[in-house]
Parts: sequence; structure tokens; C-alpha cells
Amino acid sequence: MTPVEIARQALRGLAELGLPPTPENYELQYRAIAGLPARGADRPGATSAQTLEMVRALVQFVSQANEALHADLAEFNQQSTSLLAEVERSTDPAALSELFKAMTASSTWLLGQVDSARRELTATREQLHKVHGELEQQQALAVTDPLTSMPNRRGIGVALSRELSRSRRSKTTLCVAMIDIDHFKRINDRFGHAVGDRALVHFADQIKPAIRETDVAGRYGGEEFLLILPDTALVGAEFVLSRLLSKLDRAPLTIDGEHLHLRFSAGLAEWCDGEAADRLVSRADDAMYRAKKAGRGRVEVAPEVAVTAIDATARTASPS
Repeated sequence: MTPVEIARQALRGLAELGLPPTPENYELQYRAIAGLPARGADRPGATSAQTLEMVRALVQFVSQANEALHADLAEFNQQSTSLLAEVERSTDPAALSELFKAMTASSTWLLGQVDSARRELTATREQLHKVHGELEQQQALAVTDPLTSMPNRRGIGVALSRELSRSRRSKTTLCVAMIDIDHFKRINDRFGHAVGDRALVHFADQIKPAIRETDVAGRYGGEEFLLILPDTALVGAEFVLSRLLSKLDRAPLTIDGEHLHLRFSAGLAEWCDGEAADRLVSRADDAMYRAKKAGRGRVEVAPEVAVTAIDATARTASPS
């Protein structure tokens, strides 16, 4: 049985059972008819591939249904034209009666075809819309940190690539900051990981309103955050980070009546024209570690690196 036929039967099954054409109901029907295991039993990576196959089957079904409907309508037009010609030529009442019956039967068939096609296409359109929404939601979840609701490492990487491309085109400045919460291990050891999670959420909540809409902040991993500041030179980026340090001092996290002041160390790097994203992040990361060694609760600026130096470093690191 082809995926398209499975999709057709799955939609019919939903209609017969009186179930709404939700992604979950459609997937259950599709998997049952196709003999696929339940979603939880899939091997890693199989679910997305099977979801893609189900979406393709729906699209192909719509296309084939549309082609079939057009073919049926063309055949109906030919039959109607032929019947009309016979009606105009005939004067026999009995013959006219038979032609009328044929035309009525043909019209009834057409209405049935159109009505059936409309129901199937409407159900499929709704299903496609809901599956599309579900896929968009899954894609959003794939690039979002569930704890802080910020972009995760993958999401912040996508944003950085986008902003670097824009800076190359427009010849504008761009800075990134690697931010690490100071003494985060002490928070976990003293209060437990649940409070550590609260600290991460609190920290993220302080960052979000402190940056512009064009800036992007994301959780890079653990207690590390990456901040992307488009159209910003080093002086402006340092001001943003200093303001964030002050903001955290004024907004401690309260734990059982105790005020917990969060501090961070940050490394700041300004993008050099021609520099790769990973190199830019690495320079910010190195500067952040220098801030840690210098006493924490501060910002260190990465030295500027010329493009030629970057290229030379890449050649030196490459195996001969």
C-alpha cells in the first residue's frame, strides 16, 4: 500500500470514527494502517523521518485528488455536451425522458464527486495546517532552552550566523559577549539544583529587558550565556554589560528570606571582517576566562585579531 493510499484511508478512518483531524489522531490512524510502531517505540531519528513521510503523503494525496477531480469534471463536461446535443436533436418523448434520466444521474454523480472531494480536501487542508503548526512548534522547541525560554546553543548559533551575514553585507560592527555566572557551583552545592535552576531563570529574566529588540541572548550551556549585539562597537557593548551587572546588584534572588546577589564574568569580542563565527566566540570565551582569573564580576575585552592572523592560525592548525 502506498503512503498516499494510507493517507486516504487514515482520513476516511477519522471521518468514520467521528474523530477531529488533529495531528495526533491522524498519526495514530496512519501508523495503525501502515503497521508502524507507536511514536514512543521509534528508534532515535525515526519519528521526524516518518512525520515527513506522512506530510508528503498528504500533499501527494491532495495533488492526486485535485487531478482526479479535474479529470472527472472534464469527463462530465463531455457527457453533458453529448447529452445536450441528443436532447436538441430528439423529438421523441420517450427518448427525451431517458435523456433526462441520464442527465439527472450524471448531475447526481457530479454533485457526489464534488461533495466528496470537498470534504476530503477540507479535511486534508485542516490536517496540513495543523501538521504545519506542529512542525513549526517542534522546530521552535529544537532551538529553545526549555528552562529559560531563551535560544539554546543551537538557536544562538543560528542567530549569530544570521547577524554575521548581515554585518558582512552592510559593513556594520557586531560584538558578542560570553557571560558566565560567578560561583554557580556554590549555589547548587548550598541550596540544591532546584534553586540553581531558579537562579538561571532569574538571570535570564534580568537579561531580556536589559537589551534591545535587535540584540539576541541565549543560554550557551550550563551557566554560560552568549549575547549578540549587532550594530554595536566595543564601547557600547561594555556599557550594556556594565549596566547588566548593576541591574543584577539591584535585583537579588530571594531564597528563604535570604537575598542572593548574582554576579557574572564576561568576555567581549568585536567581530573582525572575515572572521568565522566559531573564532569570534572562542575569542569571547578566552576573554571571559581572563575575567574569571582577574577576580570575577567584571568584563574583559578580547584583543582585536586581524583577518590575516586568523588565516595564519587556521593554516597552522590544519594537518599537513
